[in-house]
Amino acid sequence: MDASKLNEWAANFVGEDDDMVPEAVAGEWYTKNPGAAIAVLVKCANEDCEIELEIEDGKVEVKCDEAVETGVIDDLALLIVTACYRCMNG
Repeated sequence: MDASKLNEWAANFVGEDDDMVPEAVAGEWYTKNPGAAIAVLVKCANEDCEIELEIEDGKVEVKCDEAVETGVIDDLALLIVTACYRCMNG
């Protein structure tokens, strides 16, 4: 999935001001920063999505309803946003 598309979606999904969205995309705020990605995860939880986040031995599994992403801890933010995107966009 394209990081620009994911960051734009995440910024809009969490309610960033319109003038901040281009900065979020250019800076890859949501796909590179786990703290920002957690805001997406919390928003999904507030939308009644079932959330699971498992981290063990440097490996990560993120579940947002039926969407599941797996990878390594270094990609945590990307995994979170991708799972949430897939969950919310079918």
